[in-house]
Amino acid sequence: MVGGGGWGGGGRGGGERGRERGRKRERERERERERAGDTKSGAAMATPYHKGVLGAAASKKGPVLMKKEAVSQSVDAIMVLRVWHADDATKAVNECDLSNHAMHLPAFKCVKATSRTTAKAICETVSKKLLVQDPAAFRLFAIDTKVLTMRLLDDEEFPMVEHKNAPEGLLKFAFLHKPQLKQKVSKATRNMLELQYQPEPGELTHRRLLNDSMFSKFSDLVLNTGGREFHAFLGIVRVRIPELLDSSVVTKRKERKTNAGISLTLELEAETVPHESLVHMFDWVYTGRVPFKGMGSEAGMRLLRAARACGAAALTEMCDIHLRSSLGNENIHEFLKWADELKMEELKTFAIQYSVRNWEAVMQNKEGINVLGIDLFQEITLAVSAGNTSAAYEAPPMPPNTVQDDFQRLYDSMDAHDAVVVVKQEQIPFHRAILATCSDKLSARVFQMKEHGKKLPSVEFSGMTADAVRGVLQMLYCGRTSMSHFAACAAIEHFVEPYHLPLVRNECERIISGGITTLNVLEVLRITYLPINDGRVHLTHLLRRRCQSFVCEHFAAIKIGRLRAWDPLIAFDLMGFLHSRFELHELPGLPP
Repeated sequence: MVGGGGWGGGGRGGGERGRERGRKRERERERERERAGDTKSGAAMATPYHKGVLGAAASKKGPVLMKKEAVSQSVDAIMVLRVWHADDATKAVNECDLSNHAMHLPAFKCVKATSRTTAKAICETVSKKLLVQDPAAFRLFAIDTKVLTMRLLDDEEFPMVEHKNAPEGLLKFAFLHKPQLKQKVSKATRNMLELQYQPEPGELTHRRLLNDSMFSKFSDLVLNTGGREFHAFLGIVRVRIPELLDSSVVTKRKERKTNAGISLTLELEAETVPHESLVHMFDWVYTGRVPFKGMGSEAGMRLLRAARACGAAALTEMCDIHLRSSLGNENIHEFLKWADELKMEELKTFAIQYSVRNWEAVMQNKEGINVLGIDLFQEITLAVSAGNTSAAYEAPPMPPNTVQDDFQRLYDSMDAHDAVVVVKQEQIPFHRAILATCSDKLSARVFQMKEHGKKLPSVEFSGMTADAVRGVLQMLYCGRTSMSHFAACAAIEHFVEPYHLPLVRNECERIISGGITTLNVLEVLRITYLPINDGRVHLTHLLRRRCQSFVCEHFAAIKIGRLRAWDPLIAFDLMGFLHSRFELHELPGLPP
């Protein structure tokens, strides 16, 4: 789908008269925003695909980054985003060309996206629509249509989140040919990208721990089944599946002391808990989900049996619901065969009752009859003769996903932690494995930590306060935080950008954008002037103006002496804004 008309004009090429009308409307809107003392964000050029407002969910325990089952449908509302491009997709478009955007970026493609759609995914979609030959040579840019600047979006950024937070009509996205920006991928980044198990966009990164060999350095729990080792973590197991450690499937136990406490090696019954089922089980441990798609009856039943033996009640229930609700004419024969072979009597009875209700369809599949064998065929025939019928299965809802709550408990207790962050005289504990999954740069920093004798490995993050460290750790563990504005400002300035944490950055920006007070307004205003925020229009325009307006409104209550130590531009802009307010309200000045 291709549209024309430039970014705000009438025809394909626009026109001076149309552009003048657009500028006039913008000036009128600007006056209205100044009178209101606030600027409200909009979602220009993004149309809801179904009802809902794109935004971040909140819980009683704090803001939420992700919680798939608990957030409202509106969080993942599908929006239609316009991505602008040149007529010739390979034509070079630079920042100096934005003054005549109607000529250089006259068309757009519509892309369906949610708050969890990455810039990389949007680029891939537009590449397919435009049939470009070298998708890697194209990047997505955020364009500030007011000051006519463009910012390269990182592959893992979430454009829809930034679009929602930007003032109406101020932010546009462009798909541009930039072969010179092909990034050199570091070894740490390449290692992270090549991992087999990856988290879904916008979710906690714990799933990367399924790549256990990479993170075995931090493991304090080794599970051996059928001669194959799987490296896990005691702290996580104790909050997610504690019954495993003392279950009947443990045939051998070995314990040794470490600087962090103890390390366990458990040997499990290979028949009851095969390695493949163990990996699926820990997928649930780390994410609260199971990759049922593509999992056949045998794998599903083996996972059900392993979960039941290890005491994972919620996982057991999920497997049972999935197996029963996915039973149909196409898999009844395989289902019944494996239920019989694995001695899953309840599922076998369930499958026989299904066969009785659907006798004709079941018998029409000759290949399926051969799969059953004579004994199972006779059991079905006897059940049909006896008239053993039952009502069709109505699947109950899946049990709630408690990953966030469980990892919140791990954060609160820091059970079996193996490292500390040093902030002045304070030591803040954490688990290296969890931080090592969050990003390539943070992973590299964690892997560089060294042990010194009997002391736990320690690390310092320059510029970070203790509150900021705790707030960031809480987000990395469980996807929510209760950090203050000052802590969020410190995290934006010193942590989330250097360590490439776009989700944490989005949450910190959400925090500083709300609840401005006379105590924090100047610190928030300073953050909007940092070079790392250039091009983030919801900060450099919307939030900056809100802060300036708030300072004008509460001028006497704010200690402005701190401005002397900061960039003079902050004070100059504030004086200019104050002067515009005097003009707006026709005030000649203040009495002496």
